Amino acid sequence: MVQFVEELEQCASLLEANKHFVDALVSISNDHHPEGIQIGDHKSIVFVKQFIKNNFHKVINLDMLANQVSMNPSYFSVLFKKEEGISLTDYIVNVRINKAMEYLRDPQFKVYEVATKTGFNDEKYFSKVFKKKVGVTPTEYKEKSIFNM
Repeated sequence: MVQFVEELEQCASLLEANKHFVDALVSISNDHHPEGIQIGDHKSIVFVKQFIKNNFHKVINLDMLANQVSMNPSYFSVLFKKEEGISLTDYIVNVRINKAMEYLRDPQFKVYEVATKTGFNDEKYFSKVFKKKVGVTPTEYKEKSIFNM
């Protein structure tokens, strides 16, 4: 512990100190569980995934989610990626895009409404992300879905 504090005091910047702190947390976690994840951490990831699924339409960010499970945001981000294999941001986008695909299959919703309902405040950004993830624009997806009904 003394060595950790001494190394922390030698950090030249807050960013360097934060990195040192996160590295120490990951190291401690690796010592407590063979895959580097403590049992309690897994419950935190499950909780956050459920929170995202229930609140995908709202503004969600790393700080807010880490706060929900009382973790340092940097540590939580590393932990989430280690557990899920993708970044937290990519996970949130995937949940939103999957929900958008559901909404787009419903003829009552317009593309701009689907963008808003799934947490994208900008229809152009929504279309760009949707095309990158799905391979077609939301409009094309909607037209194909309606045609196949």
